Amino acid sequence: MVSNDFDALIDSALGESRGARLLLVLLRSEAHADGAEGGTLTPILANDLEVTQDVTLDAVAAQADQVGVPWDMIMAAVLRDPTGEAPSHASAEPYLKQMADDVMRGGDLSRYAAFDRAGNRLSISRA
Repeated sequence: MVSNDFDALIDSALGESRGARLLLVLLRSEAHADGAEGGTLTPILANDLEVTQDVTLDAVAAQADQVGVPWDMIMAAVLRDPTGEAPSHASAEPYLKQMADDVMRGGDLSRYAAFDRAGNRLSISRA
């Protein structure tokens, strides 16, 4: 397997001594109809996973593709619990909602990592 920036995010999360949860929002990008530079992002699916050695881009993409809705990008963040345990699915929910809301309302996405389907890091900026 070729290493990419998504793999580096997972490796970094695994390298920490505390448990972590990976927050993922899959996005569909749409170019402007008039051909102008930029476009819009639409959140398609939000999911969270405990960070383990088994978390790979291939596994995330395969699970996402089962939903049957096209997507182009993954926006990700790592959630940690100060107790050292991996945060629960329930504790991740408000953060996932915030991520999706930030996309829908054109909020600041700079605090999130974004990747294409190959796992390469992308830069998302507001127009």
